[in-house]
Amino acid sequence: MNAWLIAVAVLLVGGLAPCLVVTSFGSVPRRLVGLTVANTLTVVILLLLAEGLHRTSYPVGCALVVVLGRFLDQTLRVRPADGGAEGR
Repeated sequence: MNAWLIAVAVLLVGGLAPCLVVTSFGSVPRRLVGLTVANTLTVVILLLLAEGLHRTSYPVGCALVVVLGRFLDQTLRVRPADGGAEGR
């Protein structure tokens, strides 16, 4: 086990677990913050795993996760109650 994998373990326990708790319980704005921080930590954890395991395929997967995450963010965004009509 090297320093990269130790950093992954620390982030999983000390970073991602609290984000999942905040995302599961609390008000809607707190859940959104927890989800956003968890997304960022997940990408960092995947990059640290790539370094720790001396693999090159993980950063490509990280880029794919970020691109798909942003796509889903745009498609699942909450629409205004008036159906999205602006300037009325």
